[in-house]
Formats: sequence, C-alpha cells, structure tokens
Amino acid sequence: MQINFDIVLRTLDDKPIKVGDGCGTCGHVEEPKDLTLEHASITSLFNIGQDVKAAGKLERYILAQRIKQHPVVELSAEDITFLRKAIGDTYGPLVYGRVTEILDPGEVKKLSGAVEEPKAVEE
Repeated sequence: MQINFDIVLRTLDDKPIKVGDGCGTCGHVEEPKDLTLEHASITSLFNIGQDVKAAGKLERYILAQRIKQHPVVELSAEDITFLRKAIGDTYGPLVYGRVTEILDPGEVKKLSGAVEEPKAVEE
C-alpha cells in the first residue's frame, strides 16, 4: 500500500496537531510545527526500549530511512503492522487513531460502528 508521509495529523476539531522540539541542555525551544505522519513515524521508530535486539534496531533504521527519503512509500502489511505498533507504543490515542485511519482504514471502520453519530438538538 502506498502511504503519503507528508500528511499532517489533525485534532478531533480538525486543527493540525502541533509538536515542538527543544534542547534539554540549553533550553532553546523551536516554534511548534505541524505533526506529520513522517515525524510521528520516525520518532516512534527511534523510540525503543533496551529489549530491542540489534536486528530490530536495524529494521527500524531502514524503515525510518525509507520514510525520510521519499514522501510516498510503498509499505507491506507487515511494515504497516510494525509501524502501527511502534506509534502505539510512543503516542497516545489521538495520534495513534489518526495514524490508524491512514495506515489501516479498515480497522477504524470495523470499530467505528460502535460510535454514535451526534444527534441534532431541537430547539
């Protein structure tokens, strides 16, 4: 499946999710910028615990490199599952949900049947 990693992730109010990078040493903080699927993916791939072995680290590096080099990347089902897990381990429900809508829309459709549509309020 071809995925465009330049997509900006959005809040439930359809505003761009913002992310700011800062330096823990000097305290310099950059202006917040829109969180893209690329940024969330690469951050998640590089955010690992000590239990990941060398082969897993290399797999994460290679996938991050593919994402960084091209805005549109062909991902296998295994790549999508791997990436969703990494993002789910790193981010909360909003980012994970938005990413899942992009990477695996069928999964969201399966679960969204349980979400009720808002009802109009009569005056």
